Order: sequence, then C-alpha cells, then structure tokens
Amino acid sequence: MNKKLLKVNSSIKSWIGIGDLHGDVSKLNLMLRKIENLPYVVDAIILLGDIISESAGGGKILYTIKSIKSSQIELIYGNHDVEFLNAYNMVRSNLKKKNQFLEYFGLGEEIMHWFEFMGVYSLELESAFLSHAGLDDRFSLSEQSIENLIYSSFKENLNHITQKLVIQGHIPMNKVKSYGSHWFLDTGCGYGGSLSALVYPSMEILNVT
Repeated sequence: MNKKLLKVNSSIKSWIGIGDLHGDVSKLNLMLRKIENLPYVVDAIILLGDIISESAGGGKILYTIKSIKSSQIELIYGNHDVEFLNAYNMVRSNLKKKNQFLEYFGLGEEIMHWFEFMGVYSLELESAFLSHAGLDDRFSLSEQSIENLIYSSFKENLNHITQKLVIQGHIPMNKVKSYGSHWFLDTGCGYGGSLSALVYPSMEILNVT
C-alpha cells in the first residue's frame, strides 16, 4: 500500500485519537485545552477524519489544527474530507470558481496545499490501526481499499483481523464504545453531540460538550 493509503509509523508510542469534528472549531479548542492540562505530553494527536464542514466557513478549522505545536499532528481523511478535496480539484483550474470555493470555506491556497499534503487514509502504529471508518472485516489490513477505510459500517469485534487496537470515527454513537479492541470515537460533534478522544496508553476518554 502507498503512503497515502497506509502510513506506518512505529515511532509514535503515545497518542490521542480525536473523533469526527465536522468543522466545530469551538469544541476542538475546548478539547485542545483539556489535552494541554493533562499531566503528560503525547507523541501525536491523531484526527480521525470528517474534519471539514460543508457549511460556509467550514474549512477554517484547518487553521486551528495547523497551529497545534504541543504534539505531532496526524490527519486521517474521512469521507466528507475526500468529497471536499474532490470538489476542490474540480474547480482548481478555473480561477473564478476556485476563488469562490476558497472564500466559501474560509480558506487560502496555502492551507489547502497543507491539507492535501498532510492527510492519509489510515495510520498503523505498533499499538493500533487508525482510520476514519475502521475496516472491512473480510480483508486483512494490507488489503483494505480507500472505500473500506472511509465508508465501512462494520461495528463488531475485529480481533480476527488484528490484535492491535482498531480506532475509528464515522459511525456516530451516544458515547465512546468498544467491541473487543475495536473503538468508536465519533460522538456527534458538529451535529449537536459532543467531541470525544481516546488517550493511549492510559485508555482515558476525554469528552467536551
């Protein structure tokens, strides 16, 4: 698999996975304050996709993410992010339409280039496999397609695929849930719900409303 489809990083030992944001800058800022108040610093903060909101100004959240300096940032694309990038690619060769697109989402070209460069579809660590929509349980980690990683709806135990933690967003839950080592961190942020995160290795759950 290529780097965009499966990024492998064995140097990240401690991390915080943050569920779907859907453009909610205020909840992200609350979560970042909560992270700053932890009695330790983690190697990486990992965003599990669906970062962008389709509403006007819904891309401005990227500036907040880019400004994070406390830990390494890893961006995983969700289906909403992929659709957003596909829409941008359709207009980027037309100056007028491109500028209208960027103005609507509150973005500049530089931050768009950053988002295109930074994002991946999945991230494999020694401790965990992280993607927006988890896995299709019929395939091994290396056999997952982009469609599996951003659209899968499987929500049961995945221990028959990997002994690692599998961490995902995508499927909204009323609270963080797990099936065996399969964890779901989307708790409805951007749609009236809360924003949740999982801290590894403590397995502490953070939540802001």
